[in-house]
Amino acid sequence: MTDLPLLAEHRLGEDPDFAARVQAAVRRVARNVLDEDPSTPGHPMRVQLAVRSLGPQIGGDPGYGPAAAGDPAIRAAASTAADTDVQAAIGDDLVLDAVRRLWNPLCGWSG
Repeated sequence: MTDLPLLAEHRLGEDPDFAARVQAAVRRVARNVLDEDPSTPGHPMRVQLAVRSLGPQIGGDPGYGPAAAGDPAIRAAASTAADTDVQAAIGDDLVLDAVRRLWNPLCGWSG
């Protein structure tokens, strides 16, 4: 399987359109986390990240775009696309799944 070169991964993570899609996915996942069963492992930490994620974004913060760009499924999809079609190659479901996979590491839960 071909992988995305590091420079291309960096460019994707910094791309404003990709970053906006990731931020939208973060907000959607955050709303889902707020509705999850309180017995979910790591729930207090997961909720803490959800609350922070639904607040205003701090100016200049690239958000979670760079972290999502490093997700294996995102990298694989991006590696198959021509430079102009990278966004089209990365479906919204891939972005949402990447954010879901990142949630626990981002909130600090490793259990």
